[in-house]
Amino acid sequence: MDATHYHLRGEVTLSKAAAQSFVGTRKLKLEKPLPVVYEPRLVANLEVLIASFARMLSEYLVRTVNELPPGGASRWSQGIDLVAVFLGFGVVYANGLPHLCPDAVQKENHLSQWDITYALAIFCTLKKIPRREVLPHLKRPLRGFFNRAMVDVATRKKHLQELQLLGDPEALERHLA
Repeated sequence: MDATHYHLRGEVTLSKAAAQSFVGTRKLKLEKPLPVVYEPRLVANLEVLIASFARMLSEYLVRTVNELPPGGASRWSQGIDLVAVFLGFGVVYANGLPHLCPDAVQKENHLSQWDITYALAIFCTLKKIPRREVLPHLKRPLRGFFNRAMVDVATRKKHLQELQLLGDPEALERHLA
């Protein structure tokens, strides 16, 4: 497949205002340019192009942590998928995933469209994003599932509290003590 390249250079700054549980501002110095590769055919489908960029950004961010995602190396791709959702790209990722990885072999290494939609429901619940803000942007086949996922996630209060603690290191330490 023919791919087009673009290189990110310089410094990437993650803002305090990102509201994604980052503590403070973190600057990543880029020793070498980071290639941003895309397939020219994706330009015709901007949602899929954005989903591919979200996946690439997620992978770069996970690599900066110098730690494997939960599940280890065998779950690398699934961890990257979740990071894309929790960076705020859940809607375009859920909508674009079937086109982003159309063949069966590649799909085995990713979360399913339904898993991504459920992760989006968790994200929306944690961030207090009302479902009415998300539903119009999801593809029609995902809307009913997203509604059911939101209801299911809301019933899991203990798990939600544990997830919320992950964003507050001091509260997590008190909880574990």
